[in-house]
Formats: sequence, C-alpha cells, structure tokens
Amino acid sequence: MAVGHDGLLEAIDDPSQYSISRVAQSSLPIFIPWHREQKHITCGFQSVNLTSPDGPWKDASPFLESAVYQSKCQTKLENGAARDVEGHSASNSITSEHLSGSLGVSVGNAVVEVGVTASYDQQMQELTNASRASHSSGFRCGRIILVEDPPFSNDAKTLLQREDGDKLFAERYGDYFVSGYVLGADSGGCLAASASSKRTVETLTTEVNVKVLWISYTSSTSTTDIRQTCSMDLTFYGYDTLNGTNLSKQAQAGKSTQEIQLAAQGCIDNSNNLQLRLKRRMSELGIEDEGTMSVAKCSKAVEGGVVVELILTPFRTLKEYIHCIYEGKRKRAIQATLEGDEAGQMERKTGR
Repeated sequence: MAVGHDGLLEAIDDPSQYSISRVAQSSLPIFIPWHREQKHITCGFQSVNLTSPDGPWKDASPFLESAVYQSKCQTKLENGAARDVEGHSASNSITSEHLSGSLGVSVGNAVVEVGVTASYDQQMQELTNASRASHSSGFRCGRIILVEDPPFSNDAKTLLQREDGDKLFAERYGDYFVSGYVLGADSGGCLAASASSKRTVETLTTEVNVKVLWISYTSSTSTTDIRQTCSMDLTFYGYDTLNGTNLSKQAQAGKSTQEIQLAAQGCIDNSNNLQLRLKRRMSELGIEDEGTMSVAKCSKAVEGGVVVELILTPFRTLKEYIHCIYEGKRKRAIQATLEGDEAGQMERKTGR
C-alpha cells in the first residue's frame, strides 16, 4: 500500500482504497514510493497536511540533534521480490454527423415570375483507432532501518507533557517520521499509437425557375466538395529509477520514428537487466547485508537511486512519546490535587 509523492492527496472516499489519513488514524506505518529527493531518516511528516501548499514535511525535529548524528542504521537485505506487469489495450470509435437545409425565394408580376431554391447538405464521418502497450518491472531487495530511535529533546518532552500536548506536538513536528528506506528499483515504459481519419462531403444545389407568360425555364447547378484528412501519432513514455530518468518521445505521421525505437529498446534492456543493474549499484554504494551506517550516510542510498519507498512510523508508537503523555497527565493530576487541597484549607480557615 502506497501513494506517490507528487500525488500525496486524499484517496477517493472508498473504504477499499488506500488513504494516508485513514492509515494515520489507525497508527499504522505508511510506505510512500520515492525518488531522489533527500528526506533524511528522522524527518517529520504531517499526514493531515497532504493538500497544504507547504506540503506535509516538517523542518523541525523532536529528536535530540546530537543523538541523531550518532544514531546508526542497519541494512537488512533479502532475496527479493520481483514484479513484471504487461498491459495491452485497444479502442475504436466512429463519429458521424449530418446537416442539411434549404432556402427558397420568389419574385414576379403578371408577366414574369422568378423563383430561386438553394439546398445545402453536409455529411461528416470520423474514424479513430488507438492502441497502447506497456511493461513495468520492479524489484525489492531489503530495507535500511534505524537500529534504535534517538531520544527526544527537552523542548519536545515539555511540549508533549502539556495539556493537548499530542496536538501541539503534531503541529510542530508532525505525526510521523521517516524511520527507514525500502531498497529496490523500478523500470518500465508505455507505447501509445493513435490514428484518425475524417471525411467531409458538402453538396450545394441551386435551382432557378423562370416563367414568362405561359413559358417556363428551369436551370439547376450542383457542386460537391470532398475533404479527407488523416493523422497518426506515436508516443513513448519511459522511466527508470536507477538512472533517474523520465522519458517522453513523440512522432507524427511522415516523421522518423527512430528516436522512439531507440528509447523503447533502451527501456526494454533496462527492464530485462533490472536485478543485475540493482545488484551492481548496491555494490558500488557499499550497501551490504547487516551492514551499519550513520543517518547522514544513508543519504547516499537516496542519491544512488536504490531507495524506492520511504518508511513512515507514527510518533505515538514510540515508548518515549507514550511516557511523556502519561507523565504530563500524572503531573496535571498531582497539581489538581494540590490545588484542591489548598482550596479546602482556605475554606476551612474562612469558616473558622
């Protein structure tokens, strides 16, 4: 279950559909497909700000800065899960229109009578054919996760212990934080072709009737105009997370399709060799199973294009978060008890 970065918007109101807000209400981890934009581990995320102009990410962190700097992350590699999906679709449509009309005018006197009649007829038919073929490959091979959650700063603890501390905390730091990365790669492409033809037939007929005394004359003319146009478009879209590329190539009828052919072949090669390319990139980055690295060095995995998802963990599941909330309630209860005792003593003194 995941949603894209540029599309971090609410899912449709269908309980069967994935929704970040719905998951956040259940305090479950969230997995977001990602790219090469740096979002370091421990970065805050506010799930209710998905549609905000400022976005859901938080600059302020509740974690102690020195502890974050010293925190370690661990790599857990797996045999991997591969995914290959192919799709084909085709559509055809026919559109027809017919327009006709006529107009007649007559003038005359006792000797001469003239009548003119004009008729117009238009028929249009448009045929459209479209086809689409796509292929996508994906591979997931492990994760990078925090070994231990860093402690909160004193400011964060104080904020949590206040009344409505959970709301104040979320406003400043968010309700989730990046706790790890999912490692892998994605590659794919889509080739779309569309062709259309349009035929228009226009006919204009004019008839003139002249009557002089008892003699009649009739003359008619007809002109037909036929127009036909054809068009064809070929479009290719491709992406590859390891290369960090998003391609869009287009060619129209009468133009060379060599550029599209080369792009499509390159996409096919990238997809077929995805696992091998990913393994080579992981080796270049020095990412090994059960290996450890600092939070700062984890950014190399993002830059290297091997991070395909961010793992978001809710703050409210952390032990320190729960402890601070409990401690705040305990202190307020003690304070209320003390204030109640003082008020009772004052009443007794006044009664005396």
